[in-house]
Amino acid sequence: MYVYDFRTTLENGLRSLVMAMEVCRQQQVSRAISENDQPKQDHWAECTASHIVNPGMSVKECCNYLIRLYEGVCIAEGHEDAISEKHLYDDVAVIADMIMGTTLKAYSDNLIACAREVRDVARELLHAVEYLDRTKSGCLKVLRPFMRNVIEITKRYGYDLTAEKGYSLPLGYLQSWMERRYWENQK
Repeated sequence: MYVYDFRTTLENGLRSLVMAMEVCRQQQVSRAISENDQPKQDHWAECTASHIVNPGMSVKECCNYLIRLYEGVCIAEGHEDAISEKHLYDDVAVIADMIMGTTLKAYSDNLIACAREVRDVARELLHAVEYLDRTKSGCLKVLRPFMRNVIEITKRYGYDLTAEKGYSLPLGYLQSWMERRYWENQK
């Protein structure tokens, strides 16, 4: 094999690896969407957002993409380990991540208690409308008290989600999550 052929094989191999890893990353995004986990969805979208994957990528672009993706995978793995370690199921980890505005690699007992209380409020509100026809006005009747309760609960636990000027990502996550919960079991 000539050196030119070796270089070409190396470049094309790296490009193929990047293309395969991009498919895997997109599967993680789809999984996060199906689980209604917006912080995780954003994590997977952002971990390689500065890279446009294409068959003509340079070796340097491929290596940078792989480094960023590897860092993102390590963060996601730490996140899953933390969830498993603390036995955070039934949306508690997702709610905690939404409150903090990112996927976490550690959960304080205070944050877990806060997330559980938010989850319980959501369950109560959704149970109250379980047998009603789902409408846009019905959604607002559930969403408004939920958001009021979320702000009160999180403040009580020391998380002020309204402190930011303008748009609050954590509140946006929680609102969208609750809206999706409201509509997902529509008859």
